[in-house]
Amino acid sequence: MPYAPVQPGRFVSALAEPRRQTDTGPMRLIDTHTHLDFPDFDSDRAEVLTHCRTLGVERLVLLGVYRDNWERLWDLALKEDGLYAAFGLHPVYLDQHQPGHLQELQDWLQRLSGHPKLCAVGEIGLDYFLEELDRTRQQQLFEAQLKLAIDFELPALLHVRRAHAPTIATLKRLKPARGGIVHAFAGSHEEAREYLKLGFKLGLGARPPGRRRCACAR
Repeated sequence: MPYAPVQPGRFVSALAEPRRQTDTGPMRLIDTHTHLDFPDFDSDRAEVLTHCRTLGVERLVLLGVYRDNWERLWDLALKEDGLYAAFGLHPVYLDQHQPGHLQELQDWLQRLSGHPKLCAVGEIGLDYFLEELDRTRQQQLFEAQLKLAIDFELPALLHVRRAHAPTIATLKRLKPARGGIVHAFAGSHEEAREYLKLGFKLGLGARPPGRRRCACAR
């Protein structure tokens, strides 16, 4: 059973309608949120990927969180079939981000524009759960990256914790045409409806027990 056609930079939008299990075979899945490039997976990354594929998860998105993991992430995406890359500056790492990193992000997106392995801008967003993270700086960083997603016509993969109201307000103001996904959504029914009206999908899930977040259930 073939995948829906995927054009460069249009990968995440194809996730909206996963193929259901039929008599011709099992469902073929895409994991839109992984950090398989992290060193935590160095000892068993190949095993995790094999297990994912056994479960029918045939494509996985690697999300960038700070400048120093972009090269590692991209190398892994190029090395492995079925892995795709998103680049971004995560709000939790706010103190690690430097002013020049936004320009570097733009340079990466420009250089890779149209590449079939580039699928989104992310992981970006707002985190109000951690009180030590300056909210003004978060907002500035979020808007700048959202504008890059708009400029390069890419979906946005969002991290949102206790910040749905300002996130929704920002999306309404900037109107990213490609939408994206809100990771690990834990907001209200009304907030969910607002995201859906804005063209975003909702990631729903839970953290499995154990020492780390896995790409697929073990």
